Amino acid sequence: MPPITISSFAKINWTLEVLGRLPNGYHELHTVFQTVDLCDRLTFEITTVPDIRLSCNWPELATDESNLIVRAARALQQFGRIPQGVNIHVDKRIPTGAGLGGGSSNAAVTLLVLSQLWNVPATSTDLQQLAEPLGADVPFFLSGGTALGTGRGDKIEPLPDVAPQLLLLVNPGIHVPTGEIFRKLSPQLTKPKTARILPAYFFPPKSDYLTHLCNDLELTVFETYPTIGLVRQKLLDSGATAARMSGSGATVFGVFADEAQRTQAITLLAQSGWQVWPCKTVNQTEYKESFKF
Repeated sequence: MPPITISSFAKINWTLEVLGRLPNGYHELHTVFQTVDLCDRLTFEITTVPDIRLSCNWPELATDESNLIVRAARALQQFGRIPQGVNIHVDKRIPTGAGLGGGSSNAAVTLLVLSQLWNVPATSTDLQQLAEPLGADVPFFLSGGTALGTGRGDKIEPLPDVAPQLLLLVNPGIHVPTGEIFRKLSPQLTKPKTARILPAYFFPPKSDYLTHLCNDLELTVFETYPTIGLVRQKLLDSGATAARMSGSGATVFGVFADEAQRTQAITLLAQSGWQVWPCKTVNQTEYKESFKF
């Protein structure tokens, strides 16, 4: 079979609420994920030897066993007792440490694609169980679209797709360590589980859901990295209908009503030397279609 190239989409968090701390030390989250069409491109070439080899257009990205792609491929290979191997090349476009889930997306795509190429008899439950140890966001990328994440964010419940939205992602070039942000998180920011009401505006999404977007990590991140808070304000000043930080940052997304307004915002924000990516939401059907080959 010739090499196959598949898109590995990024995500944003429409909402991210911290409910408290779990017994295992992780924080309990309540988040609404959304896939967007900023993507890496992964090329898979099956080999007759069992080696798993990874290459990338970014020399600084680790390509050894520490990479989630290699770990995902290895886990699936062991699960299915597969004698074959694979060469994988990543054309990296999603920045790392940016709150966009690039590494998690790569891992999930690897599971989905190799389960087909290697003919692994893995059920969706099997893939979920393989995905969970790899990272909290990995299970979401098995389905994409709009979804609710609970627990560490790894318990996924698909939601009705939101209407297509024009987005602008902006990153000031700051790497935000997720662990650092959660360690700094003030206990006053967490909410008792009994006080949490599910966001009814996403079941299905109401017309005003953009007014309910939130991210409990923003205050801590903005205090530590003020430039990220400035990015959000600049997006709003540029005409964004709504703007929020994605995940633990450093990327902030803005939602725009039309292309003309977004184009003006791109021109303004690019003058700051920040990275900007115009993109749009990817619904669950579009996401699933991207894995057909």
